[in-house]
Amino acid sequence: MNQALLSKIGWRVQNKDNGLWAKIFEAKYLKGASILDTDNSTKKSSSHTWKGIVHGVELLLKGMRWRIGLGDQIRFWKDNWCSDIPLLHQDGVLNVCDADCVVSSFYLHNWWDISKLREALTKDLVQQIVSIPVGCIGAGGVIRGANGIWTCGFAANLGKGQILEAELWGLYFGLHLACDKGISNLLIEMDAAVVVSLVQQVGTLSCHPLATLI
Repeated sequence: MNQALLSKIGWRVQNKDNGLWAKIFEAKYLKGASILDTDNSTKKSSSHTWKGIVHGVELLLKGMRWRIGLGDQIRFWKDNWCSDIPLLHQDGVLNVCDADCVVSSFYLHNWWDISKLREALTKDLVQQIVSIPVGCIGAGGVIRGANGIWTCGFAANLGKGQILEAELWGLYFGLHLACDKGISNLLIEMDAAVVVSLVQQVGTLSCHPLATLI
């Protein structure tokens, strides 16, 4: 398989694909960890299929960009969330109290805890980090005609929330705009596999916290 196809398989694993094959890989190799975690390198005993998927993830990582959101699932020191190199390996680190802490542990009243950052990092790194907005989500999209020409679009600031909420609201606003414009024949393109899966299971999601929106 080519690396691009393998990267798509890796993305499905990351997004908890419901297929039995994905659940087997999750249980055997990840054990609750993320496939995007560079620490989860393959072992000699790993299957050729899994080694191929991990090879695809290398391409996936090159095209990904971090969105901080609530910051409770991103490791402050070990993930590449603010640059191409984890903070733990950058010059300018003064003090590492907990190498496994998450980004949100450096929040104070829904914003950066400047004092705590200054205790851990040099001034230049602190300035780099505080320029990154936290906790805020937004949605946007465009509608194009059959010839690819822009018809209309939208953008919305959704305030505090999670990425899944932003993706769902983006789909909602896009469909609402299409209805307002009288567009009934519509092909939707989005990169949020989780949202697509949820919409396809809409009749069985009464207990989901976002069921009303879905």
